[in-house]
Amino acid sequence: MTALSQREAGNFQFDFLRPQHSLYQFFSRLVDQYTELLMGDSVDEGRPQKKRITELEANSSNRFRMLERAKKRAEWVKYQEAQKVAKEEQEEKEKVAYAQIDWHDFVVVETIVFDERDEEAQLPAPTSLNDLQSASLEQKAAMRVGSDRRIEEAMPTFNDYDQFNAYNQQTTPAPAVQPTPPATSAYQPPQQPEDEESARIAELRADRERARAAQAAAKSGPPDNLKIRSDYVPRAAAQRNRQPANTSLCPNCGQAIPNDEIANHMRIEMLDPQWRDQHRLAQQRSSTTNLSTQDVADNLKRLASQRTDLFDPVTGQAITAEEQERRKRVELGSYDGVGGGAGQQQAGLAPGTMGVGGEDRPQGVDEQVRRLHQKYA
Repeated sequence: MTALSQREAGNFQFDFLRPQHSLYQFFSRLVDQYTELLMGDSVDEGRPQKKRITELEANSSNRFRMLERAKKRAEWVKYQEAQKVAKEEQEEKEKVAYAQIDWHDFVVVETIVFDERDEEAQLPAPTSLNDLQSASLEQKAAMRVGSDRRIEEAMPTFNDYDQFNAYNQQTTPAPAVQPTPPATSAYQPPQQPEDEESARIAELRADRERARAAQAAAKSGPPDNLKIRSDYVPRAAAQRNRQPANTSLCPNCGQAIPNDEIANHMRIEMLDPQWRDQHRLAQQRSSTTNLSTQDVADNLKRLASQRTDLFDPVTGQAITAEEQERRKRVELGSYDGVGGGAGQQQAGLAPGTMGVGGEDRPQGVDEQVRRLHQKYA
């Protein structure tokens, strides 16, 4: 086998001779079977061949042995057919039930709407099976259902006792006539279940009698040493009859607190050093933006200072339409509010140069500043 594998190493048709090939196990099994058939007397001291000969001799000597094997085979085939038929019937019933469902007949119970807060909410990672298995005792105790949420069994009442006794009387069969046991049987095993049932019934009857005695004692009248108040008002009725006090809403917890207790309530809440941080984190999680109004105002002011075409750099206010028109006329060299502008325009002189008659015209920027000071003075 090794020589064949080395000789055909480059032939892809003999790749099954390598142990890592998928057909190597199948090839090895075929080799073992042919080896047992061809050399059965020399493999494993001839045990496979001896076993085969023994089975053949048993079949030849006992013909009913083959019938038993054939019968078992027939029963197994019949069982498989029955299982197949039952499975097909079950699938057919499920298909019919599925087809009978009216998928267009439904009622909308509630509509869940997801907003930006749900998308940005910081939720814990889902718990996996490994986390549950490796959880500590404290974590397991925290995951348990609290005692206030458990469903406890209610205490039995007198009606339950009566129904239980009536049920036992109805369901208990009449004792049958038993033959007299022989004198030799000196010991009989005790009837433990019946004794326990009778003891339980007797205990229930005793409890019922004690409860009835207590009710009778309560109806007969109070004892002599008992003091009875005639002016007692229940606490719930007193709370309803009491006038509502002046209250104020706490800015921290949002509860209605009386005005005479609001100072103490605020002082107690402020004792917690982590309350401010927790409140700030809660507001950040519930807010839709992380920008404050002060930052927005500063950005708008900075933008206004850079747009000199829309806002006055001196006063910071918006430029009116009249001021924009005047600036355009100044840039074009037209009349700026001072006499002689028309002659200057005709002479083609720029603002601030010597005009007709040797008069010095004021510059445009200085005139603008002077007019602004006069306007907003």
